[in-house]
Amino acid sequence: MPDNSLLQVYKLTPNFRVVKAGFSSSPYLTSSLGELKNFIKLGRLKFLPYSATLAMLGAVARCKFCAAHFCPWSFVHAWLFVWLAHIATHYCNEYYDYEVDVINKRRGPWNGGSGMLVQGLISRSTALVAGLFTVTAAAALVLCSLMYDSNSPFARSYHICAAILFINWFYTAPPFRLQYRMLGELSVAVALTILAPLAGAAMQTGSFIEHSQLAGHAFPMQLLQALVILAVQQFARMMVMNAPDVESDLIGGKITFTAAIGVRRAAALYCAAQCLVTLAPLTAAVLGMLPWAVALAFVAVSPLAYSNARRFVDCASRPEQQYGDLPFYATLHVFASATAVLVAFLIA
Repeated sequence: MPDNSLLQVYKLTPNFRVVKAGFSSSPYLTSSLGELKNFIKLGRLKFLPYSATLAMLGAVARCKFCAAHFCPWSFVHAWLFVWLAHIATHYCNEYYDYEVDVINKRRGPWNGGSGMLVQGLISRSTALVAGLFTVTAAAALVLCSLMYDSNSPFARSYHICAAILFINWFYTAPPFRLQYRMLGELSVAVALTILAPLAGAAMQTGSFIEHSQLAGHAFPMQLLQALVILAVQQFARMMVMNAPDVESDLIGGKITFTAAIGVRRAAALYCAAQCLVTLAPLTAAVLGMLPWAVALAFVAVSPLAYSNARRFVDCASRPEQQYGDLPFYATLHVFASATAVLVAFLIA
């Protein structure tokens, strides 16, 4: 009786073109590809464009107010470091938030972690090793550049980079566990929205006409003002990200700022923040402290902010209401704001 196994494989996979040669799809290859896909999901790479945009924002703003041209090589250093530090935070969070994530019934695509550990698709040790590897790689990038390059961009930003790594790792890792002590929202606003752009700015060289002195480096005052406003936005966005997880966070001992003040107060504070983020740039522009292009950039994305505010208030007033894609739109809002401000600095 002829062996029809290859024919059966061909019928199951009609696009498989090497049946006659006696090949069939390997279960080991399929398993490896599945594990790789899960590992990519563990890193939550969809958040990385935001940090790259902020690093670019800092670099562009500094070059805008100096007599030097933009240095792509210096920006590559900043971009690579910021991404390594950012993704290390995701791996670290997955490992140290595991106990809380297990009891979280409101995890979504944009809040509550990746779900890879909770579903048993990735081991906890893999997340920890990945976190240690990426944070070590970020630190090694800085140290090796300082050791072997006399003109290293990190010579002007190593202290900022050290602060970023400290905040990012101890966001959930002991002994500080900033997210568990009501400091998570503030930590993200400082590390991601202020320090990351300043790292990108510090790696660009040049002399300034109008600047402010900070940490031994001259930074354009316009950049600092824009970053403070963006940081307020980021703080508000993190309250939205943490709101769906409040119940499980309190049970697991994770006292975020949002959990501490309650979802209703967080929603009210979010609304106040959006008003401030819209009015402050306009006031600064009227006083001549901020370019009108930058002020109008914040105004241009404000409709999304007010839409998010209405939904947040609605969810906070009805505990049974599902947050749905609100964390996504809150993330989209801060990303759109950073991108709009970046474009504004380019054309101002």
